[in-house]
Amino acid sequence: MKNLNIDICCGARCTMMGAIDLLEKAESFKSVFPNDNIIIQAVPCTQECKSQNVAPIVTVGNEKLLKATPQKLMEKMMEVLR
Repeated sequence: MKNLNIDICCGARCTMMGAIDLLEKAESFKSVFPNDNIIIQAVPCTQECKSQNVAPIVTVGNEKLLKATPQKLMEKMMEVLR
């Protein structure tokens, strides 16, 4: 069993760019990995997207996904958990 923390920024910009959809998709992706401990959290604004157009931002383990999409998130989860 592997552990994985996923933090999804839910600041205003990230929310407008799809963070809520990412939260819902991430929860549904957990069923693909039933033997792993996946913790998904909505986190306050990280201020990382202010100077660049990189929202939404998701941290998977220790890696940041910029302009995150459900597909990028699932690919990263598979990479880390397989």
